[in-house]
Amino acid sequence: MGCLTFLLFAVLVVLLTLLLRFGILWMGRAVGRQTRTRFEEAESILNENTIPAAWLDEVRDLHPEEGRKRLLKRLSTLTEFFQNAPVVADETSRQVLLDGLAVKRNEWSQADWEKLSGGSHPSSRSADR
Repeated sequence: MGCLTFLLFAVLVVLLTLLLRFGILWMGRAVGRQTRTRFEEAESILNENTIPAAWLDEVRDLHPEEGRKRLLKRLSTLTEFFQNAPVVADETSRQVLLDGLAVKRNEWSQADWEKLSGGSHPSSRSADR
C-alpha cells in the first residue's frame, strides 16, 4: 500500500511539473506574441505612417466619431504599454517612441475621418460605387 501511494504521489508530481512547465512556455509565447504585435503596431504608425490594418478592421463600419474614439483608445493603450514595459533599449529610445505616439495622437484627433480611415466608412464606400 505504501509503495502504491508513493508511486501515485510521484506520478502526480511529474504531471504537475510538466503542466507547470508547459504553462510557463505557453505564457512566454503569448507575451512574446503580444510584445511583437505592439512593436509592429508602433512601427506601422511611426515608420510607415499608417494605422495598423487590424485597427482599421475594427472601426470600418462604425460611425466616424465612434471610430476615431476607438482608434485613439487603441493608441492610448499602445502608449501605456511603452510607458510601462521594460522592452525598450533605454530611456532615450522610450522617450522618442512616446513623443512620436503623442504627435500621432494629436494628428489623429484633428484629422478628417475619411483621410484617417482611408475611406473605410460605409457611406464613403457606397459613394464610390
